[in-house]
Amino acid sequence: MHALNTVTVPVGFQCGTDSGDSSRSRSSKKQDHDKQEEHTLYGVIYDHLNATMYWRTDINHSFQRLRLADMDLKEGSRIVSIHSHDQQLPWFIDAAASFKANKQH
Repeated sequence: MHALNTVTVPVGFQCGTDSGDSSRSRSSKKQDHDKQEEHTLYGVIYDHLNATMYWRTDINHSFQRLRLADMDLKEGSRIVSIHSHDQQLPWFIDAAASFKANKQH
């Protein structure tokens, strides 16, 4: 996870990138817009040991999980897809159930 965060380019103007002219004073509005679009769209982690993929997108930083064992990958099975920016994918994990009562001294 830490390694994934070190290679993520956030949305917006970034100094010191190799994405072209870094001088905003010489660039047009279209070029400015194009430079804002040069950011990390997806972060993906492949767990080869457990045949699992985790991903997050530029608009939803909560990791989503797909275990290949949960998919029907047999020949002739129905072809399915997922829209990575689907609004039904969870935006947060509710931690309320994780709280435990402290032991009284």
